[in-house]
Amino acid sequence: MGLVVAYNLHFVGNIAGAYALIDPPDKYSDGVLGGIAGLLFSPTHGLFVFSPFLLFVPCFLRQVLRDRKMRGLTIAIGCAMVVQVIFYSMIDWRQGMSFGPRWLTDMAPMLVWMLPPVLAALSRAGRVVFAAAALAAVAIEVVGAFWY
Repeated sequence: MGLVVAYNLHFVGNIAGAYALIDPPDKYSDGVLGGIAGLLFSPTHGLFVFSPFLLFVPCFLRQVLRDRKMRGLTIAIGCAMVVQVIFYSMIDWRQGMSFGPRWLTDMAPMLVWMLPPVLAALSRAGRVVFAAAALAAVAIEVVGAFWY
C-alpha cells in the first residue's frame, strides 16, 4: 500500500492517484438513479443488456444466499458490487467510446460465481431461457468483437 501511495504522490501529485483528477460529478447531470439505470440497462453500455443471463442472479437472490457456508462471502461481494455501481453512477456512466459495460466488466466474474445455485434451482424451461440469454450475450459480443 505504501508503494502505491508513494507512486501516486510522486507521479500524480495526489494520494488518490489519477482518479482524483476526474472532473467533478456536477458536470454530469444524470443523477445517481439515472446513472444506475444507465450502467445496468443502457442499450449501449448496460451490463444486463450485454450479459442478459446475469439478470438471473438478482432475480433468484434467495437461492444465491441459501448456502450458509458461502452466505457471508456472497453478501460481502454483493455489497461491493452495489458500492461499485453507486460509485460509477455518480460520474460519467457512459464510459467514453467503449463497446459494452466497461465500468462493470470486473463485476461479471463475481456474478458468474453466484450463478451455480441459480442454475440448480431452475426448471427445464428456466434453463432454456437461461441458455437463450447466454446465447444472446455471445451474439452481442460477436458483433462487438468483429464489427465495432
